[in-house]
Amino acid sequence: MKATPICIFVYKRADTFQQVVESLKTNPECSSSPLYIFSDSARSSHDSIAIDEVRKYAGSISGFASVEVIERSSNMGLAKSIISGVTQVLEEYERVIVLEDDLLVSNNFLAYMHQCLDVYESTEDVWSVSGYSGQRIADLNGDPDIYFGRRSSSWGWATWRRTWSKVDWSVADYPVLKDKQVQRDFKRGGGDLITMLERQQRGLIDSWAIRFSFYQFLNKAFDVVPKHSKVVNLGFAETATNTVGMEKRFSTTLDKSGKRIFDLPLDPKEDAQFMKAFRAPFSMPVRLKYKLLTMFK
Repeated sequence: MKATPICIFVYKRADTFQQVVESLKTNPECSSSPLYIFSDSARSSHDSIAIDEVRKYAGSISGFASVEVIERSSNMGLAKSIISGVTQVLEEYERVIVLEDDLLVSNNFLAYMHQCLDVYESTEDVWSVSGYSGQRIADLNGDPDIYFGRRSSSWGWATWRRTWSKVDWSVADYPVLKDKQVQRDFKRGGGDLITMLERQQRGLIDSWAIRFSFYQFLNKAFDVVPKHSKVVNLGFAETATNTVGMEKRFSTTLDKSGKRIFDLPLDPKEDAQFMKAFRAPFSMPVRLKYKLLTMFK
């Protein structure tokens, strides 16, 4: 098995961070996986104690091939931290698996990631592998192991050096979105993509994911999406109480099948029912519905 590093980006949530690590340890591949933990510095003095707790726990982690903790000396914010951290790791390795400090993974998460990274390593029109998929995907007819989507997920994902290096984080190609046909094509990955990229370019948000998705689109590339999610956001777990508003759009059930060998088609193709189900949470009617639910709640 090719060495594949795992990166976890953390801020001030020691409790959820520990749950993420413990869920990773249910994957036997951990013992051969280098682990990199990128710990951002405090935005204000109010966060200092919590960050000290995160770093103390990070220093106690074992069970991986190696553990390296990178402690930022100043606050970078999530987007800049991920861009610089992933770039740093990909200078040494050809591929990487990335998590944040609020994502539980299944016990076959790493098996799935490693097999997808192996199979699609040289497939130029596959840019990324997602661990997360929504409940609408799991409820589709048929039982394939994966689908091919047009938008990557930031909730547990993987990529290769060959694709990461093609992203221009300054988004110099943004003007192509003036073309109406380009806009229509980009929105096939979700009705919110154009608005998100516009907000990114205006400095209203700071997202690495929208920039990555934009260049994935420009290169006409796919994202590998599991039918049964290998990742669940702790805020959206079945036991969470705050699931009435926008969170409900992305609720899912963690794969508990234990399946470790996956059927991975060599020729990436779109599936119409998948694309419809995938886009649904990002559509204007659904976004408006859950925004109103949140307001009334």
